[in-house]
Amino acid sequence: MIVWRGWGVLVFIYAGVGAIAIGTLGGLMFPAGGVTTIFVGFGIIIGAALGFLHGWYLNVLSPRKKYEAWALQERPRLQEAAEGGRLAYRNVTPTTAAESDQMIEAIIADGQAEFKRAGYHSLFFIPMQWAAVVAALIGVVLIVVGIAR
Repeated sequence: MIVWRGWGVLVFIYAGVGAIAIGTLGGLMFPAGGVTTIFVGFGIIIGAALGFLHGWYLNVLSPRKKYEAWALQERPRLQEAAEGGRLAYRNVTPTTAAESDQMIEAIIADGQAEFKRAGYHSLFFIPMQWAAVVAALIGVVLIVVGIAR
């Protein structure tokens, strides 16, 4: 059974470290007790926020940057191949400049799809940033339970 993929496990780590750090701080500030659950909830929310930001970077921003860099490098190479008559895509060679342009755009679009699939970081098959939202909801539940006491 695959629990996480890539850096998805960091959602647990961020939430756990946040819960321990802020919960300990709450225990030190209010030694009489009763509010530690609330502080643990806030710690989980803070850790989940970090997990969301890191997941968004890893699953959305980083692949987008890599794709844009690849497209900037690949497009001139493909245009050069089309001008030299060496461009072929899916065993089809273009006969006109318009067909060459369409093929280049299709190759770039296929590359974008590949970059979206690469580097997928998840926890229980949920993208890392959305698993962090689930962790934040758990933190909210802890806060509500702590207040209800």
